Amino acid sequence: MEKRPKSKRKFVDAFRNYFQKQRYFSLSILIIEPGGNEIASPNLDFLENIILEKGAGYWNSGSGDAGLYYKSLEGACLILVYCKEKNGFYIQFLPEPGASDWDLAINKDKFSKVIVEVSFGGETYNVFEYLIISRNSTLQVVKDFISTGKKSSSIHWESYWEIEQPEIL
Repeated sequence: MEKRPKSKRKFVDAFRNYFQKQRYFSLSILIIEPGGNEIASPNLDFLENIILEKGAGYWNSGSGDAGLYYKSLEGACLILVYCKEKNGFYIQFLPEPGASDWDLAINKDKFSKVIVEVSFGGETYNVFEYLIISRNSTLQVVKDFISTGKKSSSIHWESYWEIEQPEIL
């Protein structure tokens, strides 16, 4: 079984700690920025700014990724967003904190087996280019997620375990 990236463990722990304190609220949203700042109930302007405008200085600080958590009375889930400068974002959806299966956003318009590097959790991973989603599509995924707590229907998703992984040289 593949080792879970350090950043995912960090986010899951922070997620649990935050939402244990928020257990009486019907809906809570939390973002943890790459530098580790926790922001409860981020507004849409803030999210648009970090997705559409922020560059390498922001995304390469700290872990290199941002976690967005959604909790309602029905349950909790999260998406993790990793920036690949200029190309877009690598996005994971976890149906619950600590899930052993998660889905990845797929760019069906760019089905290419070109390998790109994505850094998160202090480590670099090789992924296929079709797993990098444009900034505008990422913004739509985030908007849908914060309004429903579900994967966006505007993009295709596949289980991490069903996606072919690049050979590591």
